[in-house]
Amino acid sequence: MLYFTKYRAATGGGAILRITAGIYGGRLIKTPEGLSTRPTAQFVREALFSILAQDIRGAVFVDLFAGSGAVGIEALSRGAAMAIFADMSRNCCKIINDNLKALDIGKAAATVMCADLSRRDAYNSVREAIAQRGGAGVAKDALARQSMVGADIVYADPPYGFAAIEKLPLCIAGSGLCNAGGLIIIEHGKKSIMPDTMDIPIPDKSVASDATESTHTPDAPTSHAPDASASYAPSGQSAQGPSATAFVKTRVRSYGDTRLSFYRVK
Repeated sequence: MLYFTKYRAATGGGAILRITAGIYGGRLIKTPEGLSTRPTAQFVREALFSILAQDIRGAVFVDLFAGSGAVGIEALSRGAAMAIFADMSRNCCKIINDNLKALDIGKAAATVMCADLSRRDAYNSVREAIAQRGGAGVAKDALARQSMVGADIVYADPPYGFAAIEKLPLCIAGSGLCNAGGLIIIEHGKKSIMPDTMDIPIPDKSVASDATESTHTPDAPTSHAPDASASYAPSGQSAQGPSATAFVKTRVRSYGDTRLSFYRVK
């Protein structure tokens, strides 16, 4: 989680990042100005996509707390079929759109959403954006495509001060944003204690979802986090009711002060 201060963009005063490999390898993108965002270091991105080499081609990739969009753009560069970028800051969303335009990445491959990711319904909204675009990722047959309307890989790099970061894997898995068998990757500091596994209440299908689209998009980082414990126990069913394993941590990688926790959705 390094701040890039050596290079400055010609406009906006942000740092300049380099895409490391793929069809956009060597191309430069700009980042938002200031220290409220912390671009994922180049060597971390290189290590991440080395791990994802067998999973990225043809995948639907979600970049949460996207900042400059560097991770999602790297995914597209390396063969992802579609990338959804979501951030809480309107300025970050503008920077992402500018970077996509500069690289001539069209709407067929990328969608940018301003969403308050401290609200649980925002994750449902991101999932709906994928479903509306018919994204089926690496699913090969028609039956699989019908049942896989989420992402194949979800990457989240929340800002410093984002409370209860350990709830993020459950929020993502519980919303259905990541397909069964998909990967959730959380970038976090070395002091964060992330869960190894977590159970999710089995939903009562007779209870309708109350998901609504979030329209509140603050520019400043927030210390709030989605209330995972209350999000996925349907009305009339306690969180202590029937449950199933939502995800399992498969690996953790350390890069200086940065940690990447990998989860496989069940």
